[in-house]
Amino acid sequence: MLTPTESAVDSNFIHCPRMDEWDKIEKNCNFLKVFYEVTYAFLKTKYLTFNLYFPNVVKVRLVLKEKMKSDDAFMRNMVTRMFGKFEKYWCEFSTIMAIAIILDPCYKYQFMEWT
Repeated sequence: MLTPTESAVDSNFIHCPRMDEWDKIEKNCNFLKVFYEVTYAFLKTKYLTFNLYFPNVVKVRLVLKEKMKSDDAFMRNMVTRMFGKFEKYWCEFSTIMAIAIILDPCYKYQFMEWT
């Protein structure tokens, strides 16, 4: 078993990231965690149903909208481009999702409160 100092050494490692780069890496990891969780939720089931799909897609949309207001210019620029691509598909499916929400008794009340 390697000690912590041995495991931190890599013979192919040339440059150590600066502190500002580590901050970007940490922010990206926290941001991408949401996508990992949503992807995992989709992949762990054989049959993707609306009650699994909708909350996760909305979760992604809300995270994107929240991060677009970030003070960090790097994150804001990246997320703004992602949100533009997301909106392209969201617009196509938002009507279908609205109909499914209205027909699904589990979401009907929550959707009415939200809107």
